[in-house]
This record gives sequence, C-alpha cells and structure tokens, in this order.
Amino acid sequence: MDDVELIKRLCLSALLGSVLGFEREWRGKNAGLRTNILIAMGSTLFTMMSIDVSTGSGGDSTRIASGIVTGIGFLGGGVIFKEGLTVRGLTTAASIWVTSAIGILVGVGLYVPAFAATVLVLAVLTMFRWIEMLLPSNRFAVHTIRFARGDVLWESVRGWFANGGGACVIAPLAADDDPEGKPPARTQTVKAAPAARRRAAQRAAQAATPASTGGGGDRPPAAAPKGSGHAAGAVQFALAQVGKPYSWGGSGPGSYDCSGLTSAAWAAAGVSLPHSSSMQYGVTQRVSRTALQPGDLMFFGSPIHHVAMYIGNGQMVEAPRTGLTVRVVSTDRSDFVGAGRP
Repeated sequence: MDDVELIKRLCLSALLGSVLGFEREWRGKNAGLRTNILIAMGSTLFTMMSIDVSTGSGGDSTRIASGIVTGIGFLGGGVIFKEGLTVRGLTTAASIWVTSAIGILVGVGLYVPAFAATVLVLAVLTMFRWIEMLLPSNRFAVHTIRFARGDVLWESVRGWFANGGGACVIAPLAADDDPEGKPPARTQTVKAAPAARRRAAQRAAQAATPASTGGGGDRPPAAAPKGSGHAAGAVQFALAQVGKPYSWGGSGPGSYDCSGLTSAAWAAAGVSLPHSSSMQYGVTQRVSRTALQPGDLMFFGSPIHHVAMYIGNGQMVEAPRTGLTVRVVSTDRSDFVGAGRP
C-alpha cells in the first residue's frame, strides 16, 4: 500500500468521522466532533498497520481489529453516566463504537460500505429521534418510603399523584418490616402513563372538580345536600361497612381505603366525590368542628392524607390503614386540619 493510498484513507475516515461528530457536537454530547474524527482516524491507522504487518509476516490481521473494539469499549464506558434516575450517554457510546467500525472499513478499503454505514448512522441519530418521540413510552422510578408505624401515609401519596392529573400509576406496595425496630419500609414502582392516558385522566379530573369563579381563584364550595336524608343515607352506608378490611386504593364493596369509603358512602346518597382525601377537602364546604353534623367529612394530616366521616356524639367511621378494618372511633385526633360538608 503506497503513501498516497494511506493518506487518502486517513482523509476519508476523518471526513466520515466528522459527519457523525458534527451531529453529536450539535446536540451538545460529550463525544463530539474532534472525538469522532480521532476515533475514525485511529481505527483506520490501526487497521492499515495490521494489514501491512500481516502482509509482511503472514500474521493474523484481525488481531489488531479486535483490540480496537476493546479499546473503544473503554471510551464508550467513559461517556455513560447516571444522572438522577436517568442513565445518559448510551447513544453517544454506541455512536463512537460505530464510528470505529467505519474507520476499520475505510482502513481495509471497503469504501462503499463505509459511506453507507455513515449515512445510516446519521439517519438513526437524527430522523429516528423524532420517531422515538412519537412512540408511547413508560418511565419507571422506585421509591422507598419510611414512616412511623401508627401513621397513615398512603392516602397522601395517592392524593399527590391524583392531583398531578393521573400522570402516574402506582404498582402494589411491598412491605419490609425491619427486625431491628426501625420504621417499616414500603417499596413501590411508579410508572409514568403514556400521554394519551394522562390527558384522559386530566379531563376526567377536571370534569369531577367544580370550575373556579371570582377573583380569588378558590374553588366554590359544593352545595350542601338537600334536607338530612342525603347525609343520613351516607352515614348508614358507611356504618354498614364496619368490619370490612382496609385495602389501599379500595372503593368497595369488599374493602376500602379512607377516601374510598367516604366517596362510596356519599355516592350511595347520590353525591359524587373524588377518590382522594386532599381532593375531597377541596370540593367540600368548610365547616367548623363545633358545627359538625353526621355525614360531614373530617380531614387529618399536613399535607392531608386521611379522611373519615363524622357520625355524631364525638365519633367517626373510618378505614384506617393496612392490617385494620373499617371501624368507629373517637374524633379526638391531634392532626385534625378541617372538616367539609359535601
């Protein structure tokens, strides 16, 4: 192989490497223009050297090519890093790996495959990005939450996601009770819903929430039920569920969580309430503790994470937490934050 051919192959590999490097540089990636040019030229140099050495000594010309692949693996590992819940740099690592392969093709004189590979890789890095954005996708994040054994937490967690417009779906919780006496842990997988399902959930939430009026921007209170029959029906339904097990996200008929019980009770009385304690607080009329009437809802925690129904005589019916059943208890709780009348 004469010097002119060597220089021609080096220049061609630099040109093809610069095409891919420019795309990476334009997108602000770590391995940009210069990196891709050097990778392509280095691969071409090593390949031409292996051909020259094997021609003179009769050795195996593929041994240096395998070394190139190994070396590129170390470079690729250097551009992959974890950022929060996301791993970044995988596409850039794959691009420099392909750039080295293009350099090897140029080194052995396979120009047409080298040009074709460059065009295809450039198409994948540009046009396929738009196709990827149009495809539905799921995102997952694992959260471990620790809390005091006697506290009620899950309603606040689910209310937080509900207020986000149904953007996430929460998988069943896995319990992990620590034998050393530490607070129990609950691990859950949170999956982001596809855009279409998220928009549908947002429309449903808007339909269930009264529109705001006036200058203050607060939601107007829902109208109180006509007469006492509505509240009496809700109380009767709630009391009929006493003894049924608590189930996170449950809305009956076999099990309930706290807001599932109150929403089902008022639904039996002809009044619709969202399945979230914080959202129920937002759509009910504020009443003082001294003015409570049977059927009113009592809210607890900051942020609000629990709701129960007042039944009179200083008592309320509630679905407390996992491991317990729907029960009647005293309203005397220190974390009471307010009451609402549907």
